[in-house]
Amino acid sequence: MTIERTAKFNALTALLRSVDLAIDARKPLTDPQITEISHWRTRDEALAAATARAEAIRLAKRITILDTELLEASPAAALLDEKGIGPVIAAVVYTAWSHLGRVRSEAAFAALAGVAHVYASRRLLSSDARNDGPPRIGWNGTGPRQVSGVLRSHPQNAPHTADDTIPTTVLQI
Repeated sequence: MTIERTAKFNALTALLRSVDLAIDARKPLTDPQITEISHWRTRDEALAAATARAEAIRLAKRITILDTELLEASPAAALLDEKGIGPVIAAVVYTAWSHLGRVRSEAAFAALAGVAHVYASRRLLSSDARNDGPPRIGWNGTGPRQVSGVLRSHPQNAPHTADDTIPTTVLQI
């Protein structure tokens, strides 16, 4: 399915770059653009433009269907139902835990997520210092806040959130 989606995406991009259909395709297409194209209706226009528009609609609808099928077929799809877990985090979690022994401990897993504390031997004695590890795309420093939000909203922690008694050691992961 991934190969077919890539082929349809590339064909749609090439079509939009060669025929002027009022979509800026100088950069890679975004999901909102593909959704917009899939909702187009036919217009009264020249035969070449009408044919190109019909093909663009067909390709965009197929890409949307393939996106849904790929999401449902993914083994990490169950993680997306959890609050605070998006597609990138789900992929990282699934990749990290997919092979026995790849992540040796909870601390190693926390370091992978970028929310592990910095060791005292690194002379950062602040209680909220964390080991960010290598730079990651899109890292904005909100990892611990996101994790604490997930912990506060998880049903397993419901008795603690009523009176706000989740231990700070749990929230600082």
